[in-house]
Amino acid sequence: MNTLFRLIAGLACLAFAHATPADTLHAMQGGGFYHHQSGWVFPFKEGKSTRTIVYFVDAGSWIIRIRSSVPATDKQIATALEKLVRGERWDSLQPS
Repeated sequence: MNTLFRLIAGLACLAFAHATPADTLHAMQGGGFYHHQSGWVFPFKEGKSTRTIVYFVDAGSWIIRIRSSVPATDKQIATALEKLVRGERWDSLQPS
């Protein structure tokens, strides 16, 4: 039964594959990219490279998410954030 279900689901996915074509990103003059189907523009920004750091902390009855974008070239900020997150007493916080 499970194998038959997988086969039917796979065939259904293939049957509708032509209905959802994906468009690629297109290069713009002067740098950057655009996606004409969605209208999204991704401009080129020299020197704006960032690194996103995400932490998930399990505090028992709830989960804390900490997200920060820091300059990719500044390792001191990433190190300070790491120390802050690891040094905090998350178990002492109470949900409101």
